[in-house]
Amino acid sequence: MKKIPSPRVLILGGTGVFGSRLARMLIEDGRDVTVTSRSLARAQAFTKTNGGTPLALDVFTLAEAEQELSRLNVTCTHG
Repeated sequence: MKKIPSPRVLILGGTGVFGSRLARMLIEDGRDVTVTSRSLARAQAFTKTNGGTPLALDVFTLAEAEQELSRLNVTCTHG
């Protein structure tokens, strides 16, 4: 049976208390994780230690996030 690859995971606030724990768990599980922070340096420091891909993202509304993610060719889905 062919294994279906898991989707990429984008963690908004990935260097914070909750986001960093979630990111570590997903990275340890073998997921392709992009960790965002308002500070690129913080995202880079996290991913240097834990893995994943760093991304600076500083937005205040869902519309701004969707616009920025669209620019990066990322599909945004939310409930």
